[in-house]
Amino acid sequence: MTRIIIGSIVLWICFFVGGCNLLNKDAPLPFYIQLPQPNVAINPGAGYVSNLGAKVVWVEAAADSFGYFKVPSIVPILPGVGKKYSFYGGINELGQGFVGIYPFWKPIHHTIDISAADTFKIDNLLFEYYSDTVLAYPFVEQFENASMLFKKKSTSTVSLDFYSGDKHERAHSGVAEFDKDRTIWDVYTDGDPLYLPFDEPVYLEITYKSDLGFNTGMIFESIGETGDIPYSAYIDASPGKWNTVYIRLNNIMAKLNDIYRTNALYRIFFRAQTDGSISGKILLDNIRVVYRR
Repeated sequence: MTRIIIGSIVLWICFFVGGCNLLNKDAPLPFYIQLPQPNVAINPGAGYVSNLGAKVVWVEAAADSFGYFKVPSIVPILPGVGKKYSFYGGINELGQGFVGIYPFWKPIHHTIDISAADTFKIDNLLFEYYSDTVLAYPFVEQFENASMLFKKKSTSTVSLDFYSGDKHERAHSGVAEFDKDRTIWDVYTDGDPLYLPFDEPVYLEITYKSDLGFNTGMIFESIGETGDIPYSAYIDASPGKWNTVYIRLNNIMAKLNDIYRTNALYRIFFRAQTDGSISGKILLDNIRVVYRR
């Protein structure tokens, strides 16, 4: 009790007598930027946007970076860094514990000129992909075409089928259904294998809703050899909720021996297996591989 009384007396002296410099009256006051939940224009021509992808927003002004902020949020900014601000969409890179700027979304720019303690409210943050002259999409499956772009292995008892009962975008999604008799899911991209550059960021985008977790990885074809790259990414279940994940495929390709990687072509696979005691669905939509040309 004595310490509390003494502390109170000291604080009283500091504020009313001015003997302590607890508050720096000369320090500049910040202003604030109010960031909304961003959207991402997935298929601008069709008017489709998604609020699932951008998890954070990076804020920069001139050469200064203020780091990233979970959204929605209110960001304090000290004056003196100029009036031109740039906002970058950020992702949680699956399996890496890394929050980074997604390199395929264009930044959004604002001129902000307000007084200290005021708030600049951004009503809409819509991140758009760079144009198709900048980006390449060697694989896109939106489950809206007549033919499925995935093929199941002969050992797979679960297929990937078109499904209209629950979809994230437009008319259909893809569904893999599990029960006591359907326990092994092993599908891979059909058609020509993919050429993917190793020295440029390459990402696999997957929007999904799932009662159980599953793996995605890569099959390589090179100099007469074919096989799995001995590394895959595990995607957690997301029951009752659509989610979008971003997987940097370079991290998987890096596990391939240099002898094979130089001339390798790739396929993407999805796999899951149960003991028959689980019944449920894996729903997929808008699967894309993307990199800069």
